[in-house]
Amino acid sequence: MRRKILLFLGLCLAVIILQGLPAAGAEEGGYLDDSVKIMMRSGDGFDYRILAMPALGQPVTILEKKESWIKVRTSDGKEGWVSSQFVGYDVPYRLRFEDLEKQYTEISGKLSGIQEENTRLQNENQTLRKRIETEVGTMTTDLEKLNRENRVLRDAAANRFIKWFLAGAGVLLFGFIVGYSVKRSRRQSYFI
Repeated sequence: MRRKILLFLGLCLAVIILQGLPAAGAEEGGYLDDSVKIMMRSGDGFDYRILAMPALGQPVTILEKKESWIKVRTSDGKEGWVSSQFVGYDVPYRLRFEDLEKQYTEISGKLSGIQEENTRLQNENQTLRKRIETEVGTMTTDLEKLNRENRVLRDAAANRFIKWFLAGAGVLLFGFIVGYSVKRSRRQSYFI
């Protein structure tokens, strides 16, 4: 049982280690050093002829590794050997700086657009506030006018009601007077 567990753990460890290593023929990415001019050679040593001097900080594809030399392919398709001390996996500062400059330019452009939009919106806001103030003033004037007209109409309605009430009271009083005088004249006619 103990042997099976040790065998299983050994296999797991071997799988983990093998997964971490690049497969034969697998290509890795890297970058050339951006601080010194690098010479790409036809073989893995200083005694081989120089094929090219690639651009500083250029991204490369790592094809093969030997002791202190790495075979690389540049973005323009040239292949050759360079000293491993000049190949790294981090993006060189020059390329990072160029990317940051591009981002800065884009952000600056967006910022100026946002500032222009902000200015436009502030102007529009001021125009709308003035318009609202004008409209509120007009509405306040109209409301006061309507309130005055309402009071006049209410007073006129009250006066009309009083007139009709008085007219009705007058008719009623006139009816009483006529009725009383007719009744009186009938009584007097009985006595005569």
